[in-house]
Amino acid sequence: MNNTPHPNSSVPQPRASDLARIQGGGLTLLVVTQKDPLSLYLFLNGREIAQPDVESMTILLQGPNADSEGTIHASLSYYVPSISGGKNTQTIALFPGTVEILVETRRIQISCPFPNTFDGLWVGLGLRPDGSPHELTGLQAFHFLLEGTLLHAELTWVSGETETILDE
Repeated sequence: MNNTPHPNSSVPQPRASDLARIQGGGLTLLVVTQKDPLSLYLFLNGREIAQPDVESMTILLQGPNADSEGTIHASLSYYVPSISGGKNTQTIALFPGTVEILVETRRIQISCPFPNTFDGLWVGLGLRPDGSPHELTGLQAFHFLLEGTLLHAELTWVSGETETILDE
């Protein structure tokens, strides 16, 4: 394997450490290792949030139609220690950023580099043998919910057909 630039090239080779960076916001990684009983690992920008501290995670992508300009929303609510010794709920927006969800043999990837706009929005499912996901085109809506032991994801195509991806 030879990935070096041509010896006569005047373009400097970028540093591998720079190429490895995740661009466009943060990264949220949800790995569900078992659905019944629900067992998961959640990482927010490399920091683990323990399963008992995860309150909910929601993603709503609703494409524009005659009645609406559309909706792009992704949030994570989790418990953080409070000054009084208890716990408070903290809710953060996940976009701009990338969310990757792995549930047993299923994979969902969503990248949204700009909040509140469909520009650059990308949704992929699964994992092909070459390592690439199936990029979704013709998507009208995507809904994801993790709350307590509820784990659900579905999508709606522009044709109006709805498919469940995850249901627990």
